[in-house]
Amino acid sequence: MFAHHRLSVLIIGVCFLLSACVNPPTKGSAADRRSRERAIITARKEISNRHWSLPADYQVKVERGTFIPEFVDEYDVYTVTFTAREPKKNSVRPLYEVDVDCGSEKVTGAWDQRKNVRDEEIAVARRAFERRFGLRRNQYILFASPDTNTITVRFSFDKVPHQPGAVTPQRDVRCVVDRTTQKVKSLEEIHN
Repeated sequence: MFAHHRLSVLIIGVCFLLSACVNPPTKGSAADRRSRERAIITARKEISNRHWSLPADYQVKVERGTFIPEFVDEYDVYTVTFTAREPKKNSVRPLYEVDVDCGSEKVTGAWDQRKNVRDEEIAVARRAFERRFGLRRNQYILFASPDTNTITVRFSFDKVPHQPGAVTPQRDVRCVVDRTTQKVKSLEEIHN
């Protein structure tokens, strides 16, 4: 009987320890702060494994949230966001985002935010295009694609006023914006 009791206590103790490893710490606690620091270390390792580089003056922010997948139980994640100061601006640009499971401290996702086209980059291209061609937003469509140092925005619009039931020939204009200076490098019509 005594051996059975010891075995029960041992099993309960092991279960308690295992559940402590999987359950995330209470939000705002000292354990949560330590877990956030470990999440930053885990995220840096993931960035290194992906051969992404961090500038010397990068900034990091950690936010805690809950991920609710469709077919498995929800779990808490730390979203670790790395940013860098814009050179000549009082703003930051996103670099990378890494999600780390709060309980297991494993990476659940990583994204290179440098590849995203930002609203202010589109606005620079739009202003230059609208000024030169005298069109309003409802008179054209645009497509944007990022490169490392530039974004290319293609504007497509009717060559002549649209006639109901008629096929209207299109004009295309390409605008290249420097991502660092936020200046237009070129604005030219594309001839097909």
